[in-house]
Amino acid sequence: MNYYCDFDACRKQGVVFFLLLVLLMQPVGAQSYADARDFLSVLIDDVVSEIKINDAVYREDTEKLYDLIDERIVSSVDMELFGKLTLGGHWNSASETQRLMFTNALRRTMVRSYGKSLLLLSNVEKIDYPLPDTTKQTRYQIVRTMLFFVGGQAPVSINYAMLFKEDRWVVFDLIVDGLSVGKQFRQNFDIEIKDKGLDALITRLAGDAASL
Repeated sequence: MNYYCDFDACRKQGVVFFLLLVLLMQPVGAQSYADARDFLSVLIDDVVSEIKINDAVYREDTEKLYDLIDERIVSSVDMELFGKLTLGGHWNSASETQRLMFTNALRRTMVRSYGKSLLLLSNVEKIDYPLPDTTKQTRYQIVRTMLFFVGGQAPVSINYAMLFKEDRWVVFDLIVDGLSVGKQFRQNFDIEIKDKGLDALITRLAGDAASL
């Protein structure tokens, strides 16, 4: 698979994956929009700051960049849930072994495919968290962000669908340009599974990760 993309595409894909991070957990209780926004802003600002400060280090040593992604991002992502979201109905028919192999291969492939794109975050000038027209006390919130880049490049707008679970917020989907990231993966994987089967998809993802 060819993972080359031009600057704008890589910038958007990298930012999306950076908080790609797609979780699905049982929510409890009602929480405010401000709570969800505060949780998300700390996560985003922390990683962007780290990349800005140590940009040269991560450009020189990509393994350190991958470690950063694992420690700061992937460790907070429920890859089983993201796998469930991206496989859709195929998840129910998959064996436990297939589910585990798929989520592991998907995580490793995404980290190594889009990891270098995260270096583009060093060009972020500021991040806004605009308020929606209305907010409600609810366990489900969609938090809006707008990333502005130096040099007058077009800003990137990403909405984060979030749930409150066990005293913390989790992201379970990203909406970029009106499109759900999870659904886009699911559409692509569905075609591949119907054509070649789930095992073939798992093998392809594992091979992609190993070659990167």
